[in-house]
Amino acid sequence: VRLVMGADEETGSGEDIDRYYATEPEAEMTFSPDAEFPLINIEKGQFRGTLSKKVEESTALPRLTSLQAGLAVNAVPQKAVLHFEGLDMELAKTAMAEVSAAYGVECTQTGVDEITIVGESAHASTPETGKNAGLAAMILATKLPLADCAQLEAIRAMLEIFPWAETDGEHLGIKMEDAESHALTCTPDLYHVDPSYVEVKFDSRTPVMATKENCQDVAAKTAAAHGFDFETPGMVPPHRVPADSEFVQKLLHAYESVTGLKGEAMAIGGGTYVHDLKNGVAFGAVLPGVDTRMHGADEFFDLDNIVLATKVYAEAILELCS
Repeated sequence: VRLVMGADEETGSGEDIDRYYATEPEAEMTFSPDAEFPLINIEKGQFRGTLSKKVEESTALPRLTSLQAGLAVNAVPQKAVLHFEGLDMELAKTAMAEVSAAYGVECTQTGVDEITIVGESAHASTPETGKNAGLAAMILATKLPLADCAQLEAIRAMLEIFPWAETDGEHLGIKMEDAESHALTCTPDLYHVDPSYVEVKFDSRTPVMATKENCQDVAAKTAAAHGFDFETPGMVPPHRVPADSEFVQKLLHAYESVTGLKGEAMAIGGGTYVHDLKNGVAFGAVLPGVDTRMHGADEFFDLDNIVLATKVYAEAILELCS
C-alpha cells in the first residue's frame, strides 16, 4: 500500500503526477480522495478555448475602457470590474438595476468611472450552480448609454455564442450528451476587454462521445462565423474505469458496509489526480448531501465527515488487500 501526498491539486496535479510516475511504477489499483462519495469511475474530457478579436479603437464618448473578470478558467467568475470614460454614472443606474434584478447579481458603483458586479462562483464542471459575473458585465455594457463602436459589436457577438445561463454549449455548436457520462458543460470564465481587443476563455467538460470533429472543429467554425479568432490547446480525453470491475465493486462494498448508504459509480465533469492513471478512481472524501463550498468563499471540510471517510478507506484497503 502506497500513500502518495499532493499539495496543489488545482494547479499542480499534472506536474505532480508526471514527476512521481516518471520514476515509480503505477499501482495496480489507485483511489484518490479528492472528490465525492460514493465513487467516480468516469471523468469527462476537457476542452478549453479562447475567442478573441482585435477591433478598431473608438474615441467616441462615453466608452468602455476595460472589462475584467475571472481568476481561473476552471471557475465561474464571481466578480467583474468595468471602467468607463465619459459616462454619466447617474444614467447608468437604470441599466445596473435592470441587470441586478434580471440576473441575480449585484451591480455597484465602486469608483468615479467604475462599476463592480458580484455574482456567484462555481466549479467549471457545474456552472449551472453559479452566476457568471463576466457575462453579466458584458450584458450591462450593451445596456448602458455608450457610443456604439466595433468593441460593443464584438461584445454583442460574444453574447450570441455565450447567452446568459446557457451551460450546455448549444450556441457554440457543441451541445451533446450520452447515457454513460451525461451532458457536456461549457462556461466562459476569463474575460479581457479594452478599447481595441475583446477576449473570452471558456472551459468545457465533454462526455465520452466527444471528438475533435464534433466538438473542437465545430467550435472553431462557430467562432469564425461570428468574426472571432479561435485558439485551443486541444482536447483532453475522458477517463473511465469499468463500473463492474472487481476493484470498483470492492470499494463500493467498503463504502456501503461502513456508512450504510447505497454505493454507486458516477460520472463527473471535474478532473482528479487519477485522470491519467490506467486503473484509478476518485473515492470520496465528501459525503452525499454535504456542500463544502468548493472553489467558493468560505470553503471548508467537516470533521465528522473526514473521520467517517477514514474508516471507509481503512475498510477499503483491507478488502483490496485480502
